[in-house]
Amino acid sequence: MRRYHAVCLKSMAFFLSFWQLLACLSFSRALYGQNCSDVINQNRQSVVHIQAEKTSKKTGAVRVFSGTGFLVSAAGLVVTNKHVIAPEPDSEPEVKINGAIGSQQAQHSPMHWLANSDITDIAILQFSDTSRTWKPVVVGNPWQTDVGHPLCSMSFPFDVEFIMARGVITGKGAPNGWWYSDMPSNPGDSGAPVFDASDGKVVALKVGDRDDAKGLSYAIPINLGGSLLGDYAGIDVPREHDRADSATAIQYSNGTIECKLSDKPFARGYCSVKQCPGGQWIRGSATLLPSGEVVVKQGLETDRLDLGVCGWLEFQLLDSGGSILGYGYNHSRCIGAKSPGPARIEDFPPDHVKVLAPTANRVASVDVSSFCSGEPFSPSLFGANSGPQDGTVSLIIGSPPKR
Repeated sequence: MRRYHAVCLKSMAFFLSFWQLLACLSFSRALYGQNCSDVINQNRQSVVHIQAEKTSKKTGAVRVFSGTGFLVSAAGLVVTNKHVIAPEPDSEPEVKINGAIGSQQAQHSPMHWLANSDITDIAILQFSDTSRTWKPVVVGNPWQTDVGHPLCSMSFPFDVEFIMARGVITGKGAPNGWWYSDMPSNPGDSGAPVFDASDGKVVALKVGDRDDAKGLSYAIPINLGGSLLGDYAGIDVPREHDRADSATAIQYSNGTIECKLSDKPFARGYCSVKQCPGGQWIRGSATLLPSGEVVVKQGLETDRLDLGVCGWLEFQLLDSGGSILGYGYNHSRCIGAKSPGPARIEDFPPDHVKVLAPTANRVASVDVSSFCSGEPFSPSLFGANSGPQDGTVSLIIGSPPKR
């Protein structure tokens, strides 16, 4: 009888342990799934569908390549794979790049290619409309992500509007310092953010899979793009022995830098002045503050009873050698014709735009140019009446296109 009871007790214990284990597994799966759902909901507006139009040298035919990227700065900087936007061997060197937020079906906006890594398949882009405030991801510490750790990703494969994927790190010994993962990888996934499922921080980006294997894909740990993120986005990615859970912002270290006041007639205390064909005047100044903010001021003047004036400004941030680190435009502003009597002179409230620390810390001087409406240039659709709305300035890293 005692033996019977012992067997029964052991059976009940096994039965309970089995169901307890099953309950734990179910709870873990539910928690894992919930984490990914939360990660996706919190970061979808930071994920970018990228289209790269590449033109054949021989035929002139345009092919559109798609990929995924993710915002790393409120100024519109985006990380993706270099191969998504790089010219093909048989295509023209110039590639037209556009991006949409959160969906393939969303409106695409112009982007430009800033730089790429010298050691791995990572590039950094920027939305041309930097007057908008973008929602960046939080960059985590890839060194704290171990084999078997749960991951989440979101991307735009093929013609799918949007998709989420789950997986784990299956190994860290892939070529080029990459990771192995069991997350699916399809055309259009390249450059997709890979999140730590436990905290929603980006620790890697997708890059592709092995052609000769199934369920074996690659991810590039975000630390391999550390120099790009530091130089352009102002993000200091944790190093191997850092205990920080996430990347930190590079601090500002520059002082106040003002443009040089003009000594030309009618400058009226501004750094730049230009007379328009009708005799009116466009004036402008720009100052870089220690906080990294550029303050742009504009003034207009007309002495005509029959003509008002419209114009806009361009400012350039220069390093100690005179090279252009970044440039920007404000929206075209106008005033109407004067009333009888003195000239009509208006000084507009200043506009502001934030410069990221890596750029701001290298600025040695600020240059400003004034332009009358109707002049035949407007790079990247800025300036004239096609630029951002009143009260905003767009800042673009790098030199302006030749004109």
